[in-house]
Amino acid sequence: MLKWLLLVLIGGMAGGAQAPINGGLGRRIGIFEATFVSFTVGALAAALLALVFGRGSLGRVPEVPRWLLLGGLLGMTYVASVITTVPRLGAAATIFAGIAGQMIFTLAADHHGWLGLERIPFGPARALGLALMAAGVLLVFRSR
Repeated sequence: MLKWLLLVLIGGMAGGAQAPINGGLGRRIGIFEATFVSFTVGALAAALLALVFGRGSLGRVPEVPRWLLLGGLLGMTYVASVITTVPRLGAAATIFAGIAGQMIFTLAADHHGWLGLERIPFGPARALGLALMAAGVLLVFRSR
């Protein structure tokens, strides 16, 4: 369990570093151009990883339900929103608000079992976690 928590912590730290990097790129070359460059570099890195370490099959992509292909579009939406908001809100406020948005959606998705997830009911502990997250977002925004 610890190695998975460390992995997602490192991924979160990468996302935190990505926000000001992409925000700076967006200021220099444009929002959608920066989004394109970011995804192109990411796609090239992912292609290299798939070639070297991949164990799956890209040939099976036509077999998957079409809604499973929306991840790239949703990722592009998130990256473009970060590129747009970092220069206006700052990196921390942008990331806090983005994580809060992720929490709201994922708590609902868990509760209802959306997108093929196992159903995990929304209860008092999760409500408290969401309230603490909301308080954190407010504190970060107020400290600007």
